[in-house]
Amino acid sequence: MVIKIFLSNKEEFDVRSEVSIAKDLITTYLIKANTFTIANPGRIYFTANIDPTTPLSESCTFYFYNASDATWPATYPYSSYELRYTDTGIFGSGRTIVHNLNPPPMSYFSNNVNQIAVNLNATNNNTTYEVRFEIRPRNL
Repeated sequence: MVIKIFLSNKEEFDVRSEVSIAKDLITTYLIKANTFTIANPGRIYFTANIDPTTPLSESCTFYFYNASDATWPATYPYSSYELRYTDTGIFGSGRTIVHNLNPPPMSYFSNNVNQIAVNLNATNNNTTYEVRFEIRPRNL
């Protein structure tokens, strides 16, 4: 019995940690954005001055990915997605930041007057963990 409780708490901690890390990473990049485009509810791409010592910008994309998708999805028919980050903009590429995210309800990424709202939620053992936050990029 103690082992089940421990495993349940560890799984909850893992999900909460991944979602929290995603929040920090998204915030770190998007706060430096020069431009951004929300392509659909589960994909945002932008340019950002990541290194303040140089005027060069890099392109970044955060997007929801499921291996069953053939390309950038317009709809999200599957029950589980990964949040990935890529600087190449190639579908299927990049680093997985969060596993087991629920498909976007209306929008994981939205904007209102140069302020980006992010709403991430993941389900594990019938418990949903949700993180909502807003970012106002400094360079817009």
